[in-house]
Amino acid sequence: MVIVSKLKKVFPDGTVALDGISLKVEEGQFTVLLGPSGAGKTTLLRSINGLVKPSNGDVTVDGIKVIDENYRKIRTLVGMVFQHFNLVGNLSVIKNVLSGSLGTHQKWWSNLFLFPKSYRIRALDLLDRVGLLDKAYNRADELSGGEQQRVGIARAMMQEPKVLLADEPVASVDPTNSSNILSLLRDLCKEKKVTVLCCLHQVDLALQFSDRIIGFTNGKLIFNDKTSNLNRDSLRQIYDETSVEGMFFGSDMKTPDISHIQWKE
Repeated sequence: MVIVSKLKKVFPDGTVALDGISLKVEEGQFTVLLGPSGAGKTTLLRSINGLVKPSNGDVTVDGIKVIDENYRKIRTLVGMVFQHFNLVGNLSVIKNVLSGSLGTHQKWWSNLFLFPKSYRIRALDLLDRVGLLDKAYNRADELSGGEQQRVGIARAMMQEPKVLLADEPVASVDPTNSSNILSLLRDLCKEKKVTVLCCLHQVDLALQFSDRIIGFTNGKLIFNDKTSNLNRDSLRQIYDETSVEGMFFGSDMKTPDISHIQWKE
């Protein structure tokens, strides 16, 4: 479970990234964060894993407060899937996956990639789960974008996290792979009872895969409810649009195309 209480983040230039955010995400729930660029979604994720220190307010993960003294513990509880994969291209796929356990393994052994047999078996099991067992010993930079993102998911799951954060995990892959990756994240969420918080721009994908949607605008919480309760009016508020119909992707990726969505009346 993730609990965020009155969270505020003001950057040195005066930008208010988060403005008194309070929310709760239950165990095993797949939650999507929606909002325009600069709404505060990534700042929230980075506050949950301790990479951003809030100006005010608190975050707890599985009952542990996210503060400097608990950073090592939080690192083992919270996994991260990145937009641009963040793999080491000249290392094998299995070594990239094994690197996900660095926070739980003796550092000097880790630096030499001398992982115990049990770790290697787990890494291979995860690669099998994401459909890449046959590429375990390929260089990571030999894989397609969709394959690299699946390696990134396996790496994040290697540490057996309670919470998995995904920051635009499908922004760098094609539409078919986008659906496959989100389906994989959702299935792992249910199988492993992992709490997933995922930033997306694609409203149709959010509707298809999430249990809950949290919407932000200008650092403020606009919508926080079951996915089935998201409607046109809610979306107008999230994206601060006078008309949601006909919205389209611009070069700045600020507004999603939702003209094809069949809304429940």
